[in-house]
Amino acid sequence: MSGLDGSFGVFIARTSVANEMHCLQDTLFLDKDGGGYFNNTGEDSSVLLRVKEDHDGAEPSGNSVSALNLIRLASLVSGSKAEHYKQNAEHLLVCKLLSFLIKNSFSLFMH
Repeated sequence: MSGLDGSFGVFIARTSVANEMHCLQDTLFLDKDGGGYFNNTGEDSSVLLRVKEDHDGAEPSGNSVSALNLIRLASLVSGSKAEHYKQNAEHLLVCKLLSFLIKNSFSLFMH
């Protein structure tokens, strides 16, 4: 029985760390107005633009990874925290879809 308790303790600890890391990500990179996550904090004066990558190429974009992480976190916690993660994931995915549609609207309707 102690092995099961140990595994559960590890699960709780890892979930707690994931939650803390996501909170830090929100603090540093979240675009509270437009949705999505920037690729940098905006504090480095040598970086001229704060971009939000919405395209998955050979590597998934930070926003895609964030959406997946939010969905995972929502399934691991309960209550208002789970609802918060679900809403953030939904908002992120809708922003990503809208960005795609805006960028590709001309080519989508010309076919």
